[in-house]
Amino acid sequence: LVILALCRLADPISFSSVFPYLPEMIEGFNVPKDEVGRWAGITSAVFSLSQAATGIFWGRASDRFGRKPVILIGMICVMSTGLLFGFSQNLAMAVVARSLAGASNGNVGIFPKP
Repeated sequence: LVILALCRLADPISFSSVFPYLPEMIEGFNVPKDEVGRWAGITSAVFSLSQAATGIFWGRASDRFGRKPVILIGMICVMSTGLLFGFSQNLAMAVVARSLAGASNGNVGIFPKP
């Protein structure tokens, strides 16, 4: 039960942990100052859009293969895409990494409800 609670806690952390440093990271990609806010918003929003788009897929995968393997795969994907985002070399790579992080984070719906 503790492991499920930690997995449940990891999902919102993967969404919100980038907010404090995202504008500085985007500035580091040589984006003009007046464009940083827009790209920070796009980079943040693409996570939620991808998560919403893949939520049904994760639910169906859970029904077909079982909850435990799907949660494990989801957590491994969240970890991998978080590293990919952290090591992004340019803006396009960062946006794609956040999109993949959101797509792999769609397993929120398969966790048991308290």
